[in-house]
Amino acid sequence: MTRVLTAALALHWMAAFAMTTAHAVGAAAGFRSDGRFASLAPSSNWEVIGQAGIATGSALVAALFFWILVSALADQAAVVGIPELVRLAFSAAIAVTTLSLIAGLPGIYDTHAASSAMPLIALLFSYLVMRGERNSPESAAIAVPDIKAPARLMALAAAHSSLLPRLGKTLVPANDRGKR
Repeated sequence: MTRVLTAALALHWMAAFAMTTAHAVGAAAGFRSDGRFASLAPSSNWEVIGQAGIATGSALVAALFFWILVSALADQAAVVGIPELVRLAFSAAIAVTTLSLIAGLPGIYDTHAASSAMPLIALLFSYLVMRGERNSPESAAIAVPDIKAPARLMALAAAHSSLLPRLGKTLVPANDRGKR
């Protein structure tokens, strides 16, 4: 299996964005980052809307990384749509991370500006690793198309079309042919 790093990185980012989703939902419900309950009433409607948007976006990104994980474990990485899926997942992850950094939601990334850019840098390097693994010589050998596949498909179609007329006919046993 040549997709070990892709599967590991997809699992990591899926878990990270699932935890971000849980944290944003908890913050919208009134829980603080230390686990204690802050208050019953949210501080403002805009804060709740922002946290709901971050939670929805993070859940979507976690689902995209789960899809990448499943396709990497099923060795479906040679499928044509997987590079677009990886690009979409990382684009959405960068968008959600950037929006949460800009919004400055409390508790999600409440550190200095230099360390706030670390998730973006980690996403960039993870994307480069997945892209490099996809373009490796081992994956190029796996992605070689089967030259005989069109001939097999035509033979299968010919066999199928030759059997179709027989479906409507009833078979008469050999000893009853002369009696009719």
